[in-house]
Formats: sequence, structure tokens, C-alpha cells
Amino acid sequence: MLKNLKVVKHISDKTVLGLLKGDCKLQGAVIRATSKIIPRGPILYYLLPTTQPPILPLFQPIPIVSQGINIYQLHQLLSKTNKLIGITEQVLQVSTRTMAIAGLHLAVTAVGFASLHQRLDALEKRLTELQAKFKEFQTILKLKERAKVNVAFQALLHIDKINAHENRRQILIQQIQVFAETNLKYKELLTQVNNSRRTAMTYEEYFSLTALAHVRCYAELGKLDMARYILEKTYLFWQEQARRIAKDLLVVRYPERFLFSDYVEDVPISVLAEWCDFVYSEEKGYEWIDELRKKTITWYAKKDFSKIDSDKFKREKERVIPALSKLVARNNLFQGYIAQYDLLESQKITLSEFEKEIVLAQDSAVNRYIILQSTDMGQQIENGDVITIEKHKRNNADILTGQATDLLLSGQFEEAAKKLEQVQAIDSEHYGGLWLRATLLQQKGKYPESISTLEKINFNTLDQDNVNFLYLTLGRLHYLNNSKAEGRKFFDLAIQHSSDEDKTRLAVAQTIFDVNPYNKEGVAILKDITQNSPHYAQAFKTLKLHLDTEAYFDLVNVTSPEELYNTEQLTQAIYHKMINEVNVLKGILYGLELDYQEQGAVLGQAIARLEGILGEINQERALAKEQVKEIDMHNYRAMVEVIAKTAHDVADVVNNGFFKLKSDIQLAQWDLAKEGPLYQKLGDLVGRVEQAEAALNDLKAAQEGITIRPTIFPIKRLFETWQNTPKFKQATIQLDIQNGEQDFYGDEPKIRSFINELVENSVNHNAQQENLEIVMASWDETNPFRQTVLTTRRYLVINVRDNGQGVPPDKKDWIFQPLNTMLKQGGGLGLFILHRTLNKMNGHITETGTQGADFRIYFPYVEARSSTAPQTVLL
Repeated sequence: MLKNLKVVKHISDKTVLGLLKGDCKLQGAVIRATSKIIPRGPILYYLLPTTQPPILPLFQPIPIVSQGINIYQLHQLLSKTNKLIGITEQVLQVSTRTMAIAGLHLAVTAVGFASLHQRLDALEKRLTELQAKFKEFQTILKLKERAKVNVAFQALLHIDKINAHENRRQILIQQIQVFAETNLKYKELLTQVNNSRRTAMTYEEYFSLTALAHVRCYAELGKLDMARYILEKTYLFWQEQARRIAKDLLVVRYPERFLFSDYVEDVPISVLAEWCDFVYSEEKGYEWIDELRKKTITWYAKKDFSKIDSDKFKREKERVIPALSKLVARNNLFQGYIAQYDLLESQKITLSEFEKEIVLAQDSAVNRYIILQSTDMGQQIENGDVITIEKHKRNNADILTGQATDLLLSGQFEEAAKKLEQVQAIDSEHYGGLWLRATLLQQKGKYPESISTLEKINFNTLDQDNVNFLYLTLGRLHYLNNSKAEGRKFFDLAIQHSSDEDKTRLAVAQTIFDVNPYNKEGVAILKDITQNSPHYAQAFKTLKLHLDTEAYFDLVNVTSPEELYNTEQLTQAIYHKMINEVNVLKGILYGLELDYQEQGAVLGQAIARLEGILGEINQERALAKEQVKEIDMHNYRAMVEVIAKTAHDVADVVNNGFFKLKSDIQLAQWDLAKEGPLYQKLGDLVGRVEQAEAALNDLKAAQEGITIRPTIFPIKRLFETWQNTPKFKQATIQLDIQNGEQDFYGDEPKIRSFINELVENSVNHNAQQENLEIVMASWDETNPFRQTVLTTRRYLVINVRDNGQGVPPDKKDWIFQPLNTMLKQGGGLGLFILHRTLNKMNGHITETGTQGADFRIYFPYVEARSSTAPQTVLL
């Protein structure tokens, strides 16, 4: 058999007693030594079935016979009989139950493309049957990812029959990309679903199947280390989402209901205890029963909670109980898969080779299971070998630290802290554990405590790269603690002791920018990286992100002399911004006029009002032409002063017109029913006028300084105008808002105006394109610029992209300069003001489109201040 493994006929008495005492744990196909100190101890036995599990019906009640027993029933059985004879069969029955309910084989060698495709096919047939009854299944079946996954499986079903190594390799590599992309989509969908049990469980199934197929592709390529790594990451995400689904959509607020007589046949006490262990991430076993009893009413209360609505009970039996059972079973299954991939990697043996070994051992099967006993570490643990236990403690400290890192980067700080407590219990001087603990303290603003935690690390035991990383971290903490002189000392040490000084300079600058995005010291460090350095390109890219507006003006100069000295360009710029705002309002009103022809007179009057405003703008523009003839277009400050003066004069005229327009609209609302769609849309239009006023006032206040008025608001509110405007001029508008319910602290009107500016730019630059599509999206992202420093700074990302002509590569930086535009009728001021205002918000904007324009605006999340007074930032 395999090295350090042997085939046996039964599980040892010591292991059985370990299961009873909690020193061992059955995790799907493995039994491992475990405890609170060593949560992932060494494997003692592998239990590998030789037959496929039955595929239980999806979304249907689980037959009581299939439930078998679980580990708590095993405890109960042994306590009653006080015998160890025949216990192996009972343990195997637990594994069989897990395999059947999870709907997947316990052995990773048997989780092949054919079995996964069979499961997928069964899922989709069931969804097709139910789509008429449940409309959400219609949406799921229409997802383009379904077709991609099916095509990928078809390509892989006969992969084992392809003898040509290179052909086989190419097919696997192609499908890795397909499964990675589709799994990411189902991951996003699984994260977003929060109100439908059926949808959540369906996405869980798709996510699990595509993830396992993705892992299998790497395993077939012989990359077992990558397969195990992806599987561990998948499991961590799956476990988080599965617990959320179980807690919020299945158990909900009343787990104690399962104690009542209605559930006695479907949810034995032993099953309920197992559920609670999983759902609440705390292993209490039968102690949960007393916890639940405390939540029930007293026996003499008048209301009888044991009688529930019969239809509700039927729904729970059909949906909740099977779903909870499957999630708990899959949790054990994933743990077993990870252990098996660890085994394959350590043995340096492929899946097919391992399968051959299993086939050779078929004659020794017990109840259709091959039982493999570990003959090295497992037996040593059973014999109490302290040295081996200590070695495994260190290994587990590394594993737990890796898990804590993933949790920290995903913003799950409490869960990360729990993992670090386990690391502390195993090894109080663990380097990774101390560093992560310092990072968590930093998140809480406890900078001195974070610094003292890092100082506990023995630098003499680390290589220079790790020491330099600590120097960077300590420098960052001192900056956060306003002890910049100390911080600079650590940054200098990192540069002095680095084998690549420019690379470290880049890391130092990025570390400083993570604390203060527009820090001049960080800019100076980047400027020390010369053009002949291999890191110059990255330094220059980083530099452009973190320059203030005036420095950016000096760095990215206009190349065309004609445009520099076109004295009318400045007035075009100022008026273009105002005309943009008026044209957006006109476009919305024209759309309403077409949809509500019976209100044509009222809406026509509002349109006429806007036409009048445009006329007044043109009159003011004629008067302003002479004022800008003497301006030096190379002088940033002179340019901004003239912009401010001219804008101040004309904005007063426009704002007066807007005031009258709002009065017209509000008067029109009086004759409409408040619940009617037109009333609501006119109300939205008033809000849009007020946004335009705010945008013009920003332009007007250019000389005085940009005033930031932050408030707390839900992100979805930024897109309210466009939710009711699926068509704008020649463009179709689409929304993809992934974080709409998330609260953000910032200047809502300004951010709205940014979005509107980008939409208007897209429409104007693609005026001849009839099939123009504009997509507005938003999501949260940590470390979006992929800095070398590990950061937990989170950004709100707003993306406006289109399928138009796009921005030429040589214009991607130039477009943010004042008075530069690709339009003959444009002014080239809108993106400049956007860029300049973002500087004051510590935000960034980039354009990276290759097939159309693709603008991304990044706003850092900050805590709301106690004072809500406006923050004015002077030039």
C-alpha cells in the first residue's frame, strides 16, 4: 500500500474512545486527532467507500432511513452498550450518511468530471421541472454560465482516454479558466442572495460543483499543491456562506422550535446538536439542547408553541430540514477532501495512481469501505508521542495563521481574532501570529499596542526580507501614530538593508500612501526612482495616482500649441460644464414627454424654461470672451482664478433659472396623484435639478476652495436617478450595484455629479453610435491598486463603462487636464474638476478601457466624524 499507510479491518479502541471524549473527530472520510488547541491534528484513518452514493432528490425531504446516525448518536450507543465490538460498522454508517446527504463521494478520487456532471445534470433537470412553480429558477436557468459549465464538462468527460499528453494538458488548462470564471460568478451570486432559501441552496450547489471541477482540473495536471490551496480557499468561503444561509435563511431566529414534537421524527436530538455545532461555529454537542430549552416558554404558559401552521411545517420539512442536513454533511465532506489532498501531496502521488492502489485493496474492504490506518504519525499520537504533537502544533499554527490572513483581508476581523487566539494558545511567539495580531490592533486604532506587539518578535530568527517587511510595518504604524520621525527611521532601515533599493522605495511610498493618499513625502520617494530602474514604470503609475492637481498638471502637459493658446477654449470649458447639466435635464424631460403625452403642456413649459436658460448662458458667454484673452495657459493658478471668476458670474444666472424650473415642476405635481409614476418621476427630476445646482456651485467656488459636505447614506441612492432612466438619449443604461445596502460616509451630491459627468461624456463622445450601452457598477474592494504592502484599506469603487470609441492610449492621462477635450464642442473642464475634487476626498480616478471607455473612481471608506460641518479645502 502507500507509504506509512496500511489497510485494516477495524478502527482501534483508542480511536473510538477518542471519538467519545472529543480527542478525535470524524470529518467525512477521515478520522483525525483534534482538540481546541490542535483543530487540524494528524490523520489517524481514511475511510474510502468503493461505491457511489445514492443521489437523493433535490429540494425534497430526506428519508429517515438515509439519515443513519451521527457522531452524537454514536456516543449514545456506546454509553448504553459499553462495548467497542462492531463499532467500526457504526462509524462507517456515519460516513455513509454524510456521503448520501451531501450527494458527493467521500473519496476525492471518485469526485471526477463524470460524477460532477451527473450531479449537475440532476440539478438542472429538477430546476427545469420547478421553474413554472418558482420563478427564481427561470432566472437561474437563463444564466450564461450554465452553458459554459456544461460545455466544459462535455470536453472533460473523456479526458482519461486522451493519450497525447500535450492535447490533454491544453484541454485541462482551457477548462480551468472556464471553471474559475463561472465559479467566481456563482460565488458573487451566492454572496448576494439573502432572502430566498431555494435560490441560496441552488447557488450553493452550482458553486460547489464548479469549485470541485476547478480543483480536479489542477489535480489532473499533477499540480496537487495548487489543487489543495484552491480547495482550502474554497472551503473557507463556502463555510462562511453556508453558515450564513443556515443561520439567516434556514434556522432563522428560532432554533428552539426543533425541540417540539412536530419535528421528533425528522430531527432527532443528536441531529439537532450536530446542526447547532455547525450553524453557530461552536462545538457544544448535547449542551446545545439546554441552550435551546432556555429559549422556550415555560410549560405553564397559555400559548401552545408546539402547534404550528401545518403548511409551514410541510415547507420546513421539504426545504429547511434537507437543506440544513446537506450543509452540515458537506462541511464534513470538504474537510475530508482537504485531508485527502494533503495526503496525495505528501505522498507525491496522482489521483489515478491513488485510485489504482484503492482498487488493489478491494478484497480487504469492510462494508464496501477501504480503511487506511496511518502507521507513523497516527500511531505515535495514539501512543502519546509528545515530540510529534509539538511538531504538529507548529504546523497548525502556520495553517491557522494563513486562515487568519484570509479572514483579515476579507474584512472578517472577529473571525480572524478567534483564529489568532488559537495560534497564541499553540505558540505565543509565532511570527505570523504576532504580526497579524498587530494588524488587528491597528484596525482598532490601537497603534502603540500594535507597535509593542511587533517588538516582541525576535528579529534575529528571521531572514532579511521578513525583517524588511517588519521595518515597513513599523514605519507605517508610527505614521499612523503621528510619530513620523520614528517611522522614517524604519523606512530608511528597510531601504538600507534591501537587496533591491528601488523596489523597497516603491513599497515605502505605497505604505505611506495607504496612510495618506496624497502625502508629499511619498511623492518625493517615488521621484528618487530613476527612468533606468526596472521599477520606474510602476513608480510612475503610482505617482500619477497620488499627485495633487497642480503637480499632475505639471507632470502631464498638453502637447498641442494650438490648443494651449486658443483663448476661447477657457470659456468653452466653463460653459460646457453648465450646458452639460442643462442638457441632462432636457433629455430626461423629453423622455417623460413621450411617455406622458397627456401632460405635454406642463412638460413642454419646463423644456421651454431650459431652452431659456441655454439662451442666457450664450449671452453671458459673449460678454466673457474678452476677459480671458490675456490668460497664460501654462499658469495653473492663473487659469483656475479666471475659471472661478467667469463661473461665478454665469452660475448666478443659471441658478436663478433652475429655481424657477423647480417651481414649475412642483406646481405640476399638485395636479397629480402622489402614488402615480409621473409624480414620482417629477420628484426625482427636482432632485436632479438640485444636484445640477450643487455641481455648478462647485465650479463657482473654484477660487474659494472645494467644500466637502460628508453625510452617511446608502450607496444605492447614488444611482436613483438612473434606476428610472433605462434610456438616455441614444444610450441604454444598465446598473450592476453589488453593495447598494452598504452605508458610505461622503459627499453624496458630488459623487452623484461625478457619475452624471461620466454618463454625459460617454453620450457626447459617441453621438453617432446608435447601440451605445453604458453600464454603471459599484462594489467594495480592498487594496485595488495591488500595492506590495498588505493593507486592509477598503474602497468604494464606482465604474462607468461603455461600448463606444473609447479613449486612445496616449490620451488616458491627458483627459484629466483642464481645457483638453476630444470634442469640438466640448470644453475639457468636467474631468479636470472631477479629478481635482477627488484629490480633496482622498479618492482616485483611472481610465483603463480597451473596448470602449472604462472609468473607475475609488473612494476610501472612513468612519463618520462626530461633526458634520462642511470641510472646505483650499487650493
